[in-house]
Amino acid sequence: GMFVVSLPYAVANGGYWALTAMLLMAYVCCYTGKILIDCLYDEEDDEMVNLFENNYGSTFVNINLAQNIELLMTCILYLVLCGDLFVGSFPNSPLDHSSWTMISCMILIPCAFIRSLTFVSRLSFYNAIVHLVINVIIIFYCLTRFADWDFSKVSLKINIWSFPISLGIVVFSYTSQIFLPTLEGSMYDKSKFNSMLNSTHLVAALFKAAFGYVGFLTWQEKTDEVITNNLDSKLKFLVNVILIVKALLSYPLPYFASVELLEATLFITNETDEDSFDIHGTRSRKKSSGSVQKPIFLRSCYDTEGDLTFWAVCLRIGLIGFTLFLAIF
Repeated sequence: GMFVVSLPYAVANGGYWALTAMLLMAYVCCYTGKILIDCLYDEEDDEMVNLFENNYGSTFVNINLAQNIELLMTCILYLVLCGDLFVGSFPNSPLDHSSWTMISCMILIPCAFIRSLTFVSRLSFYNAIVHLVINVIIIFYCLTRFADWDFSKVSLKINIWSFPISLGIVVFSYTSQIFLPTLEGSMYDKSKFNSMLNSTHLVAALFKAAFGYVGFLTWQEKTDEVITNNLDSKLKFLVNVILIVKALLSYPLPYFASVELLEATLFITNETDEDSFDIHGTRSRKKSSGSVQKPIFLRSCYDTEGDLTFWAVCLRIGLIGFTLFLAIF
């Protein structure tokens, strides 16, 4: 994830205990992720039935205030990070952190018109490619400084005052649970969900531990909160610009997930119509035998032609503005 660049700082504050936490939290998050998806299903006549399809489980799992708060907090942190990276990339600019954050938000306004998970997944794919480029650059640079590594600098003792900082960074680097209901629902073969979760968390844990360890060994006590700030000036500018692109590409996924939750809570479809998605993630309309059992606050977020309504656009743009407001303050 985006916050892997802070893992060396976690090692600086937590030593080997932070590395242990990276491995342990991967197991915990993988396990709780499986439980979360299990809660979406119930056994009916020896058959697993998705509770969302019967509108029973959405109140407790999908339409969840805590989940929405975490999604929006993730969006806010991406905006804050964009401001930090812009300031670090252009230190002589007359613009302050808040101004750069507002500029980042303006770039993200088109996210309000995203209508399918397919488009978000394409952005996430480009995001992954950008992330790989950043990782390769940083790791290669660290390996060129191998002669300066001092393994004795990694603490074996636990500091009760600094370790919570490390733990917070480590825990926040594993935030897959908030996306899992959407991800599992979009899989062609849902029986492979657990094996997918196992393999991805194992790879993530090993990489994060190695990245944090190597990054700290390279700069030791001088390790910055964001490891890219420790790079040489020209390389720092290049990596920070790439990170800005990554942060902007990372924003749509939690934002779209939050929008989906709010629309499911606040908007209803017509009594005889119900929103659906085809295999390509495109929203379509289909007839329903009865009304959809959802809270009735506003009319459908899509009109009869499938376009976003005025209220839906206001909600989506308002969400972006809300994340900007909190990011600045």
